[in-house]
Amino acid sequence: MKYRIVGWTWFEDPDFDVKAENISLAEYRVIIDEIKKHGYLFTGWHHQTLDCAPVFNDGKKRLFSQRGWGDVMAHAHGHGNETYGYVKYAWKQSVDEEDLVMPDEEDLVTFDDFTPETDLNEVYEIEVNEELFNYAKSNNPLYISNLFRLRFIDKNDTLILKCGENTAKYVVEWVAISRTYNGVNCSSFIKNDYKLEITYKYEEEKN
Repeated sequence: MKYRIVGWTWFEDPDFDVKAENISLAEYRVIIDEIKKHGYLFTGWHHQTLDCAPVFNDGKKRLFSQRGWGDVMAHAHGHGNETYGYVKYAWKQSVDEEDLVMPDEEDLVTFDDFTPETDLNEVYEIEVNEELFNYAKSNNPLYISNLFRLRFIDKNDTLILKCGENTAKYVVEWVAISRTYNGVNCSSFIKNDYKLEITYKYEEEKN
């Protein structure tokens, strides 16, 4: 998905719609990358109280609970895999005031500043081995390695798996991430520690 953050706004800004569905893995990763890029460091309290809510290029803001934002910040700062990593960033007292790094005035955006983008879907084409190709055809969700090139794959994107002359096309409905050993036994074709679980709407095959 061609997501990007265009700026930041007040949590309660009435001009921006809120994305109604759950925050997806791709959106989560976009926010984390933005935090890393600018070195942001602020808590869930600041997210909900000040101009610290991210606005995406689709014209919608993404909002979190204080604990939820704490988890986002924890992943951005290398504490995401800790059991209570979110606590370091959830509440106002979690971060010393002198250490805070928040969006500057030039980073803020109003609804009149841009036109929301609508054509954000992408097509991802991946070469896979025969075992994964055949497994994916008969299993929903399908499983694939947590590849960097699939970092932002999201709902309504298209995933094309290629195996020799054969291709199969899947329209994505949801993406989750889990440890490779958890659930399905797919260690023979998933080579890294984490796998993507991709629930799809339908499949088209070409031989």
